[in-house]
Amino acid sequence: MISNMISYIISQKLQPEPIYEALALQEGVYLPTGESREELAGVRVGQIMQIGREPLDPEMNLKEADQFLEQTGRNAWPVGNPKRLNGVVTLRDIEEGRAWERLEDLVPPDSSFPYVHPDHPLSLALERMGAAAVDTVPVVSRANIRQPYGLVTLTDILAAYGVQKLEGSKDASH
Repeated sequence: MISNMISYIISQKLQPEPIYEALALQEGVYLPTGESREELAGVRVGQIMQIGREPLDPEMNLKEADQFLEQTGRNAWPVGNPKRLNGVVTLRDIEEGRAWERLEDLVPPDSSFPYVHPDHPLSLALERMGAAAVDTVPVVSRANIRQPYGLVTLTDILAAYGVQKLEGSKDASH
């Protein structure tokens, strides 16, 4: 019994994250952790996500995409079609990719991108937005991250927390 206790303590020090969670994360599967279960009781992404907002067409040229982002006041937007996402394009990508002609050149069909699921808490959406430096993330299926359900913006999350848009600020997301 003592040897089991010692091995448990050593394993906790050397590998604080359970191996199954680490392997799942490596495969792109985000399982709720013990701490996140408490957060799941709060407002979820699915309650505030926007449905029916179309992703940008991969055939769109970069100038049109840049104009769209400027008009909507966003720094990122999903790229793909209503049934399958390629990824997310940002203003930064467009600025750096001026040599390319179309969005598909910047965001190929197998791109990695930040996303959330409808049952995720808003805090996780904020974390993912912050990590990727974007203000819009797609909400996708758990079974297939390429299948879009909608999207959520920073403005949506702030409004859910009771922080209203500042007067005079530019936002055409709704």
